[in-house]
Amino acid sequence: MNENLYEILDVPRDAAQSVILRSFLDGIREAHPDFVVNGDQRLARDRYVAFTVLSSPTDREMYDRALGGVASCPWCGEPLSPDALPRHVVDHMAKKADDGCMVCGRLPARHFDFRANSGRGLWHKVHRVDGNLCKTCSSGVYRAMQTRNMTRGPWGVVSFFTTPYLVVKNWRAHRKRTSMPGPWPHDPGYDRGRGLGKPAVRSPAAWGSFIGVVAILVVVASLIVGGPAAVLPGAEDEGVTSTSVAGVDGWVVGGCARFDTAGRVFPTECGDHFATVVALVAAATDCPDNTDFSLPLSEGVACFEQT
Repeated sequence: MNENLYEILDVPRDAAQSVILRSFLDGIREAHPDFVVNGDQRLARDRYVAFTVLSSPTDREMYDRALGGVASCPWCGEPLSPDALPRHVVDHMAKKADDGCMVCGRLPARHFDFRANSGRGLWHKVHRVDGNLCKTCSSGVYRAMQTRNMTRGPWGVVSFFTTPYLVVKNWRAHRKRTSMPGPWPHDPGYDRGRGLGKPAVRSPAAWGSFIGVVAILVVVASLIVGGPAAVLPGAEDEGVTSTSVAGVDGWVVGGCARFDTAGRVFPTECGDHFATVVALVAAATDCPDNTDFSLPLSEGVACFEQT
């Protein structure tokens, strides 16, 4: 690379600070591979170094003097030819650029590790963003990952149970941003809107997924509490209901009963039965000790012993 720092940012030598700032903000997101497909990490780093030098009046003056023919690096004093100066300056200050935000390239940045699940039936896929992020981009990535967790996480056997853990983990990681200063240079349009992204609670897909999960949990809970809804063949013909049977007032002590797969009881001829009426009492507390279960009747309670 033989371009000087002005050429890297595509600005003239006498460019104002506002022009240098806008060129950097536009150029860094056009080059950074974590911001665009097929980006150029090296070019993104070079642009950040160029901005770091040219945005400082003192560093810019030193650099301009070096471009004017000084045969050494203005920062470390190493003898240089004019052709070697641009690359030397970029490499000399690259460490600071490498510590910048992995999305927008700005400083200060801290390390964040965000994860999200995509449920795919019997298996799932984990998405991960692990690297340095500025205050703005950490919020943007956090919101994107939480939205993915809420919309795609519940729809897999494994991810259904791991997604709540990842949601909490991301929330705890995101709390680190509260003590961070805003990124420099500040970009109002990006830092107050585009860079933050949309919160998960404002995503219609997230709410639809949440309602679907709640519906599934309600169905599962009803099955656990009420038992399975399966009915043995012929049970409908017997007049079975959830708490009563046809001819319930015909229960007599010594009468026989059998059950369907939903745990419901109805009369049957003795010989093909699973329980026998041992008593007819006023309340279940009055059933004898050998009672295995009881059935509320229109008047009183029938006490049964399983056979």
